[in-house]
Amino acid sequence: MNQDANVLLGELMRAPQDFVEQGRGYQLLQVWLRDLPVVALRPLLQSGDPWVQRTAAFIASELGSAASAIVADVVPLLVSTDIHAQNYAMEVLTVCATGENAALFAHVVQKLESTHKGILLQAMDFVRVASRDQIAAALACFEPTDRGASTHRAGLQALLSRSQLRPEDVVSMLRAPDRLLRRYGAVLADALGLRSDSLRKEVGTDDTELSEFFAHRPQP
Repeated sequence: MNQDANVLLGELMRAPQDFVEQGRGYQLLQVWLRDLPVVALRPLLQSGDPWVQRTAAFIASELGSAASAIVADVVPLLVSTDIHAQNYAMEVLTVCATGENAALFAHVVQKLESTHKGILLQAMDFVRVASRDQIAAALACFEPTDRGASTHRAGLQALLSRSQLRPEDVVSMLRAPDRLLRRYGAVLADALGLRSDSLRKEVGTDDTELSEFFAHRPQP
């Protein structure tokens, strides 16, 4: 490990919050891109400090598909106390949970249950752009006998068969009593290019997250 990396890592470990708030993570990223292997991120990803977790997850997300070798290491960060670390971890999984690791995308899908608006909206965006292989692999992770899995299975199956869905099928999902199914309905509406301004009225007044999701969608 070169001197620049040692200095920056030493600063990060001594004062993680100051390091992040001073924007030093970008400097560390440059060192990583230039000199360090991706697997050297593992100790940082496994840190118990949320500021270190945020920095490591940020670097992993900026590495793009090169972070595939450590994709499983970001999964624990989905329950980090740091929301930024959670967001970066979802981004890494969306990009890198492919091939034999595609089933890891199920962890992003589970974030559709989040009570945190930012995490939920980000998860909806990631599920919207997920590949067919990722959706199919996630579907296989939700066993029919698992408690609470039925809505995920219905939503993921709808995403897989989206080309066969009619606008009224999506409206039916948006009107469903199950809040999670309504979230899948919103993802489908956007994936199918349905007009969000006309669908917004189908969202209940208690679904403020979905109203915001539709409000920021560009019209087809």
